[in-house]
Amino acid sequence: MEEKPQQETTQIETTPDEMAPIIPETPEETEKKWIKPLILSVLGVLVATSLVFGGYKLTQIRQVQPQPTPTPVAVPTPTPEPTADWKIYTNTKYEYSIKYPKEWQVFEVKEGPEAGIRTDFAESESLSGREYWIWIKINNNPDGLSATKWVDRLLFQYSDQPAVMAGIKREKDRVADTEAERVTGLPAMTEMISVFIPEEKNIYEIVLQKGVGVLSNESKQAFNLMLSTFRFLEETEGWKTYMNSEYKFSFKYPSDYYLEDKFLKVLPEDANSFLGIILIKEKNKEIGQPPTINLSIVQTGKSSKEFLDYDHQRELTSWEGFEEERGFKVDKPYIISEENVQTGQVAALKVERQRMPTAPHSKETWYLVKKDNLLYIFSVDYGTYNPDTGEDGTDEKNTLETIFQTFKFIN
Repeated sequence: MEEKPQQETTQIETTPDEMAPIIPETPEETEKKWIKPLILSVLGVLVATSLVFGGYKLTQIRQVQPQPTPTPVAVPTPTPEPTADWKIYTNTKYEYSIKYPKEWQVFEVKEGPEAGIRTDFAESESLSGREYWIWIKINNNPDGLSATKWVDRLLFQYSDQPAVMAGIKREKDRVADTEAERVTGLPAMTEMISVFIPEEKNIYEIVLQKGVGVLSNESKQAFNLMLSTFRFLEETEGWKTYMNSEYKFSFKYPSDYYLEDKFLKVLPEDANSFLGIILIKEKNKEIGQPPTINLSIVQTGKSSKEFLDYDHQRELTSWEGFEEERGFKVDKPYIISEENVQTGQVAALKVERQRMPTAPHSKETWYLVKKDNLLYIFSVDYGTYNPDTGEDGTDEKNTLETIFQTFKFIN
C-alpha cells in the first residue's frame, strides 16, 4: 500500500512586538460608560419608590378621608287636630253631620208647627245655665234662593229701620264647600252670629248665641271649629243594608226605619194583598196605619205591564162591588202615570196610582221588577194627612225612590 505524502503545515509565529497595540481608556470615557446605566438605575429606583409611596399615601387618604355627615332631616311634629276627640251628630232626615265638643250635649227643641225643630248644642239643657250655645235650624227654601238672596229677604223687614240695619254686618263665607253668608248683629234678645247655607230646597241656619253679655273669643273659636266640621251626607250615608240570601237581592234603607221581613214569601198573582217586607219609621211603629214601604214577591208569567193591567182590573171590579154593596158612589181608582226607569242594572216599571178612597192612604207608588218568573214589587202608600204623625207619607214616598236606587240582585 502506498503511503500518501504528508502535507506540511506552516506555522507563522507572531512575536509580542508584532501584536496590535491596546489603547487604554481615558477617565472621561470610563465615566461616560457607567453614567447611563447608573442614571437608569436611579430613575428605576425613584419610580418604584414613588409608586410605593403614592400607594401608601393613597391608602392613608382613603383611610383618613372623612365620610360626609348626613344632614339631619327635621321631622315636623304633627299638629293635634282640635276636634279629634269631639262627638259627631248625624241627622239622616236633613242629611248633614257636624262635630261638637265632647263635654256638650244635644237637645232637640220644637219651636212650633211652622218653625220646625231646632237642634241645640250646649253644656246645659237649661237656657239660664248656658254661657253660650250653638244651634241649627232647617228653613224651607221652596224658591231655591242663594244665601245672599235669602238674607236680603230676611233683612227686608228692617229696611225702614236704619239704626237696626247699621248694626248688622254681612260677610261672604264658605261652609261644606258651599257659598254661605255670615250675619252678625241680627235683632235678638242676646248677641248672636248666624251663618246661612243653601242646599237644594232648604236653608241650613247655624247660629252662635250668647246667654248673657257679649260673645267671647272662646265661643267664636268653638263656633268656627264646629262650622269647619259641618258637611252634607251622601244620600244613603249611614243607612243599613238588608240582604236576602234566599231570593238573592239586597237594598239599603234609613237607619231610623224599622224593618220586618217575617211575612216575606212568594205570593200567587191573585193574592188578596201583597204583604212582604215592611219598612216603617221607628217613631211611627205604634201608630195605627202609618205610611208604609213594602216589598212583595209575586210568582207570575205576566210581564210587569201585564200584571199592572191585571191588578188594576181587579181593583176596578172591587170598586164596582163596593158601590153596589154600600149604595153610594166613591171615586173611581185609576192609573196616574207609568214610566220605565233604570237604576244600575235593574230595569223597572214605575207606576203612580190613585187607589180606592177606602184605603188609609189615597195614593200609591209602585216599582215593578221582573226576574225569571218572579215579580218584585216595591210600593208605598201616601197622600192622606195623619194627625198622629203630622205627615202625609210624602217623606216615605221620597225615601222609597232612594231605597229603590240601591236595590240589586246578588249571586
